[in-house]
Amino acid sequence: VPESAHYEVLAQFVNRYRQGLVGPIDYLEYQDWIIISGNFQVGNTYSLYLFVYDSEGTLVEELELENDLSGQAVGTFFILDQALIFVEKKHMIHVRKLS
Repeated sequence: VPESAHYEVLAQFVNRYRQGLVGPIDYLEYQDWIIISGNFQVGNTYSLYLFVYDSEGTLVEELELENDLSGQAVGTFFILDQALIFVEKKHMIHVRKLS
């Protein structure tokens, strides 16, 4: 929630790599991974990004999942059987083993 203290900490963390975070953040710590997704305003539209960090806070992967959105998106990823699962561009399902 953008009004919470936790939101500010996460926003500062993400803004180290990409500026312009707006709206809700999806966040999960799983084993040695930190997974965050959020919306970034680009002009009058939004882009949705997924960030994967290691336990030290180093960015391992940054993916633009959607762009040119008219509104903000949420619910971008989940974990199943030690795998990160997410959808890119509304039709490509990705599965990344987290080990």
